[in-house]
Amino acid sequence: MLVAAIVHAGVATVLLQMGLPELVDQAKTVGMVEVDHAAAAWEGKRIVTTVDARFHGVWKGNAKKGDAIQIRVPGGIVGGIGMRVVGAPEFALGERYVVFLSPVEPSPDPRMQVVGFSQGTFHVVEAADSRGPFAVASLEGAALVGQTGGAQVRAAATQMRLSDLSREVARLVGSKEPTRESGRSIPARKQPVPSTRSKNVAP
Repeated sequence: MLVAAIVHAGVATVLLQMGLPELVDQAKTVGMVEVDHAAAAWEGKRIVTTVDARFHGVWKGNAKKGDAIQIRVPGGIVGGIGMRVVGAPEFALGERYVVFLSPVEPSPDPRMQVVGFSQGTFHVVEAADSRGPFAVASLEGAALVGQTGGAQVRAAATQMRLSDLSREVARLVGSKEPTRESGRSIPARKQPVPSTRSKNVAP
């Protein structure tokens, strides 16, 4: 069950802060996907975008490389009417992302949803040198509050090497009790990162 609390306050979305241990623990599937297509539609009084993607690698779960996946993202544009949910995951056609996914409830819905809102989405960005690709988490417009409450902290974009993220997820998946490390996350350098807003298709 997705338990990341979401509260709208002004222009910011307040999220319950989740480190990698919490993301891995709550996700049924973790892997790297490439976005093929996205389409928005009304669901009741809300616009929701369904993102079609394909796995390039699976770090947790029963999916396999090459499998198709549909990701449900709040927000989108239908018939000239747009709805944006601040702090929701954003995807772009042809781009790759590491995603932490859980089933959409109720269970008959075949789509998955991102755990922890945008905290569970890392854009894979190629480095300009030989350091290899980086995984970038962009939390634009979101504010975080700790697991035990306290003051809100404005979220900032972070990045880490994709290989480091993969190894840490594998370690946590292999742990019998990953939640023992609740509240901890692997170090991430806070520094300028390439823009991920071009070609955005969702929300």
